Amino acid sequence: MSDPLVELEQLAVHFPVARGRAVRAVDGVDLVIDEAETLGLVGESGCGKSTLARATTRLVPISSGSLRYRGQDLTDADERRLRAFRRHVRIVFQDPYGSLNPRMTVRQIVAQPLEIHRVGRRSERDDRVRELLTTVGLDAAAASRYPHEFSGGQRQRVSIARALALDPELLVLDEPVSALDVSIQAQIISLLRRLREEMGLSYLFISHDLAVVRHIADRVAVMYLGRIVEQGARDQVFDRPQHPYTRALLSAVPDPNPATRGETRRIRLHGEPPDPADPPSGCRFRTRCWKADDLCAAVEPELVGDDGHVAACHHPE
Repeated sequence: MSDPLVELEQLAVHFPVARGRAVRAVDGVDLVIDEAETLGLVGESGCGKSTLARATTRLVPISSGSLRYRGQDLTDADERRLRAFRRHVRIVFQDPYGSLNPRMTVRQIVAQPLEIHRVGRRSERDDRVRELLTTVGLDAAAASRYPHEFSGGQRQRVSIARALALDPELLVLDEPVSALDVSIQAQIISLLRRLREEMGLSYLFISHDLAVVRHIADRVAVMYLGRIVEQGARDQVFDRPQHPYTRALLSAVPDPNPATRGETRRIRLHGEPPDPADPPSGCRFRTRCWKADDLCAAVEPELVGDDGHVAACHHPE
C-alpha cells in the first residue's frame, strides 16, 4: 500500500506560560489523511482545532510527535524542505478579510505564492491569476481590485484561489465558512466540492458546524481538549456515535425536518471545558460527562473500536 498523503503521530503543540506551565493546545493526536479524501475535524471552540491546522502546515512549532508527508518526516525539517512541502499543503483561514493584505490587489495576493516560489514569468503569472479567479467563480477583471471592494464570500473565493495557485494536494480549511451568511456558506461548500472532484484535492476541513461537516466530509474526527475522542467514517460517527461528547455535539444540531423535529433529546453539557494547561486526570471529558465514574478519573481511555470507528471512552454507547 502507498503511504498516506499526510500522517500525524502523537502530535503535540504546547505553548509555555508563566511559572513553568504549558497550554497543551494539541496533546497527542494521531490522524491520517489519504489522497482525494476529506477529513472533517469538529469540536468546541478552544479544543485545539486551529492549532492542529497550523501544526499540519508547520506554521507553529511541533513540541513532540511527528508529521509525515508521503512518508517523509517533516517534524524537524529545515526551511528548504518546508518550502517544498508548502507547495503541496496550503491553508485557508477563517476570516477572509483578516487573511488578505488590504494594501495588495487581488492580482498581487493570488500571485504571491507564485512569486515566492519563482514560478513562471510575470505574464505567465498574470495568466494564472486570471485562470484561478475564473475557477473559483470570480470575474478575471477582479484582479485589479482590493479586498475591501468584495463581499465576505467573494473574499473567501480569493483566499481559495491563492491557496490553489501552486496546484497543492491538500488544503487545510480552518473554519472556512463560519464567518459567512448561510446562503453564502452553501455556495462556498459547493465550490469546494467541485474543486475536489475536478482537481483530486484532499481536505482537512475544520469546523464547529456538524451539519456542514456532514455535507462535505468522508471521515470525521472529534476533538476535545487537545485530543481526538472519536473517529470514523462520516455515517458511522453521525449515525452511531460512541463517545458521550460526540452525542452531545450531535444533539445540538437543528433538525431541518419538521416531522421529526423534537424527537432527539438535547444533551446539555454543564460547566466549561477544563484549563488546557491543567487537564483532568484520566478521561479529559469526565468533568462534564454523565457517565463518569472512578475508572474515568483514574485511567485515560484509549481509542478503541472496529471497522475504522474508534472512540476513547470507558463506557461507549
